[in-house]
Amino acid sequence: MSKARKRKSAASAAVFLASLAGALILLNLISVKRFARADLTEDGLYTLSDASKRIVKELDRPLVIKAYFSPDLQAPFHTFEQRVRDLLEEYRAYSDGKLTYEVKNPDEGEEDKDEAAGFGINPVQITHRGATRAEVRKVYMGVAFVHQDKQEVLERLQPGQNLEYEFTQAIKRVTSGEGKKTLGFLGGHGELIDMDGVERAFGQIFGELYEVKKVNVEDGKPVPEEVDALLIINPQQMVGERTKYEIDQFLMRGGAVGFFIAAHAQDRRFPIGRSQPVITGLEGLLAGYGVQMKRDVILDRTNNTQMLLPTPQGLVIANNPLAFVTRDVNKEHIITKDLGGLSLPFSSPLTVKDELKGQEGAQVDVLVRTEPEATSRATLTDTNPDQLFKDTTGETTGPFEVAVAVVAEFKSGFTGKPIPAPAGQPAPDTGDRERVEASPAGGDMSRLFVMGNGEFLVHQGRLQRSSVLFLQNLVDWLVADDDLIGIRSKGGPRMLETVEPGKRTLLTYANVVGIPLLFALFGVLRWAYRRRRKVDLWGDA
Repeated sequence: MSKARKRKSAASAAVFLASLAGALILLNLISVKRFARADLTEDGLYTLSDASKRIVKELDRPLVIKAYFSPDLQAPFHTFEQRVRDLLEEYRAYSDGKLTYEVKNPDEGEEDKDEAAGFGINPVQITHRGATRAEVRKVYMGVAFVHQDKQEVLERLQPGQNLEYEFTQAIKRVTSGEGKKTLGFLGGHGELIDMDGVERAFGQIFGELYEVKKVNVEDGKPVPEEVDALLIINPQQMVGERTKYEIDQFLMRGGAVGFFIAAHAQDRRFPIGRSQPVITGLEGLLAGYGVQMKRDVILDRTNNTQMLLPTPQGLVIANNPLAFVTRDVNKEHIITKDLGGLSLPFSSPLTVKDELKGQEGAQVDVLVRTEPEATSRATLTDTNPDQLFKDTTGETTGPFEVAVAVVAEFKSGFTGKPIPAPAGQPAPDTGDRERVEASPAGGDMSRLFVMGNGEFLVHQGRLQRSSVLFLQNLVDWLVADDDLIGIRSKGGPRMLETVEPGKRTLLTYANVVGIPLLFALFGVLRWAYRRRRKVDLWGDA
């Protein structure tokens, strides 16, 4: 290679490096004033939602966020500090200068340690694994939000938390001064809340955001005034007239109510392999509001998931038409728009009456339907899938509506009737409360949700993540707090699309054979490129 050619190549390299250095310096200067990030995830996991941007942009007074982290954390905590820094930087960028943040290491000095303790952020114990042994280490992983004389504190961040949801919720609370809203769960009729450990589980699911309260109104007392939304999940026994009256009056006063009921359920005396009818008496109350539940059970022989099945050799897992899955969720409604689908064992079909659909100003939305292949039948005893896959006698073809959300003016189901007596009292109780005959109209209409399923939360003894996410979104909707639903749904579970057998075989071969071939082709092209470049630089010699 000639000396002139070498000098030319060296000069070109120097110019390139100088240009690259200048571009990097310019980008660094711009980044001080501008924040930008390329987020290629489907849900925008690493980009602030519009709700978060709006909330920090509308801050009227300075907000200070202080994060406290110990260094050198191991998995699954090793990325916490960087994730928090990135998220806080986005909040700062959209706040028009009203939000500032600090990230401190309390292990470095007593002043920061005392400051963290003043917010209630104390070290927690985690396992630290060294080269030869494991030991307990005390570390800090907390965040405090300070706005004037108010503060909100996340004492310990947890793996798997949706940090944007937690942070934005804390910002809303500390800047608005609103306290936690209260969720009431009806109990006393074999509901899910009556089962061991479920009340504690609900406290864990909702505890950071809402107060959780078990409600029993059979004694004639109204639903407590502090309850913002009442949930009725999977009652297994007859609900008394006085309880139905108190539910009705709560809705008439503008309260929000969610019903999760079905006509059939697993027989808890024989929890696997048997079914029993469920009679609660709530269907008549719902029909008066405009939503009817048919006393059928839904099956889907094409779209279903697994259930435990007893055999002479023990329990096995097999697909069961009762445990149908559906991806037909309402992508236009804020509750379900980011859900991939749901698994809903032991469901019953719903129908919305024309009178409710035609009510002026009412909003009636079907949130969940079955797939078209679903069918329904009126009777069910044996839940053995071998029988269910074969026997289609007396079935009706779908699709069926399974969940509806309604914002409307409702008429009381007890108009013109005596007030029912509390449990244990022989005479009707006229009460000292004025009976409300209709729910509010206009912008204060009541919210009603009905799902023809009571067992959606728990499948095979475990909480279903997609169902928990659905319930959390629903609760936010019931209490009219729509801002955070879209944030929570980020990164939510996705159901895999059904793949035809032929396409499945093609994809299998593409993975097994195609990917190695692509790597081999890349290697050949890379070798050819390097050989050609070598010839260009040094010649054939």
